[in-house]
This record gives sequence, C-alpha cells and structure tokens, in this order.
Amino acid sequence: MKTIKSTYTWFIDRYKPETVLNKLSGLDIYNIKIEGYSITFDSNIKDRKYILDQFPNAVIIKKQGLRCLINKILNLSLILSLSLSLIFFSYLKSFIYKIELNGDYPSFENELLNTLDSFNLSVNNIFPSSSKLIELEDKILDIHSKQIEFIEIRRSGSILKISYLKRRKEIDLPSLKKSLYATKSGIIKQIMVKTGVVEVSINQYVKQGDLLVNDTLIDTSNNSIFIGCEGQIYAYTWYLYEVFYENSNNLSMDEIFIDLIDKTRSEVSKNIDGKDEYIEKENVLQFIQNTSKITLKVHYTLVEDITR
Repeated sequence: MKTIKSTYTWFIDRYKPETVLNKLSGLDIYNIKIEGYSITFDSNIKDRKYILDQFPNAVIIKKQGLRCLINKILNLSLILSLSLSLIFFSYLKSFIYKIELNGDYPSFENELLNTLDSFNLSVNNIFPSSSKLIELEDKILDIHSKQIEFIEIRRSGSILKISYLKRRKEIDLPSLKKSLYATKSGIIKQIMVKTGVVEVSINQYVKQGDLLVNDTLIDTSNNSIFIGCEGQIYAYTWYLYEVFYENSNNLSMDEIFIDLIDKTRSEVSKNIDGKDEYIEKENVLQFIQNTSKITLKVHYTLVEDITR
C-alpha cells in the first residue's frame, strides 16, 4: 500500500463499482473495498473537488494525515476564538457604555445624573437586573417627587435609557357653589354664568332672596342632577344718602358741597367690590340750607354682582 501524507476515505453507493473506478482512473486511490453497489477507498485530499464533481453523493467518512490534522486544529482554534470573542463581547455588554436621557426638564438632568450615580447607574458600571431597575425607578421618583412625576429606566444593549417627565403644576379647579340667590334687589344688567341653570333674564327686576341660578338640572325623565353653580350676575342697584353740615367754619357753599359729596361717594364706594362693579349714575336730589344746617341728598345707581 502506498502511503500519502493526507488522505480522505470515501464512501460511494448507487453506482456500479466499475463505473466509479473508470471515472476515477486518473486519480491515485487506495484501500479499495467493494460491497455490491457500494465502494470505499482512500484518495489524496487535493482530489476532493474532482470526486465531488463526478459523484455529488460521495461522503467523506474519515480524514487522516498531517494536513487534515492542521485543518482540524485551525478549525478548533477558530471555534475557540469565536467562543472567546462572544464571551468577551457578552462581558463587555454587561457594562453601561452610555446613558441617554429623554425628558422635558434639561436644567434638572445634572441633578438626576448625580442621583443615578449614587445608585451605581453610571458609565462603566455593571448593569443591574431588570427587576432591580424597576425597583430603582420608584426610589429615584420618590427622591425627586417635587421635580418629576414619571421616570422609566430601561436597558437597550449596552445603553441605559432614561425617560422622565417634569412635574406639572396642579390645576386648581373652581369649587362649584350651590344655587345662587339675589343678595340685593335690582334690575339684571349682565349674566356671566359658566355652570348652572339661569332662572332670570336681562332687564328683569329681582328682589333680595330671589333664585338667580339653580344648581340642579331636571332631565327628560324628571331626575334631578346636581351640576353646581359658577358665575356672576350683575344688576343695577340704588342707594340714597342724606348728609348734613353745620356751617361753623364759615366755608363757602361750593366748599361745603364738595365736602358733602365726597362723604356720600366714600359711603357708596363701600358697596363696590372689584373692577367689574362701579357707580353708574350720581344724581343730586337736594342741597339746601336751613339756618346753620346744610343738607345734601344724593341718589346713586350702581352696577353690582348681586350673587356675592
């Protein structure tokens, strides 16, 4: 038997052995064994491509020789290198490579990063487990509850992604009142009601105690539904003032009139509350002198919110 450095042992079936030997007559083949329509033999590894071209179903059942050993070692080395690379890559992925912040409060982010660092959530530190990250979310949100109202901490590959929302100011909703009644008598000038069932109309005269806005709505099934009341109703109201002056300082009548009218204006202004209330008319009804006593009567028409 002729020995070669590196050989393949082949197995071929479904062909007549003489057909196989005829097609491979130009090759150096060894250790030929024939069993019916099956044949096994050894060949030089350099003839591998030619044999497979002639017999695509040919199977290599054994590899031997120095070159095969080297190829095997190289393949093992490649597999080992790939395995080590994967292990090393997996190890590197267990560290935080980058932190990404996504939120609407940029001036707060340095403070947030400092807090993350206190929990070892910073670049080059090892990633905690997913359950640990969820646990840290609650702790960090509790620490910064005045600055943020939401935070989510998630791992994406080797990146730590943090989403948060700035805490919004709480909206103070107006408290709804019960039914509104007229606190003074007057003629309705303006109705500014947001909520409630208005029971009066413009230019209607109302007396003190009359129902202006109902807090209850009656639906088509005659059910009562509380909806509350919010708003104002402005009306014309009237005041009459009579003031006196003892002319002991020998002032002129003009000076006395100015002094008395200022007194009435000061008194009537006590009924005005807010910029939407004002004096509509001022009518002097009487300005007379009896001996040393001077009398001034003034009638005022005001615009007031008669729901307050």
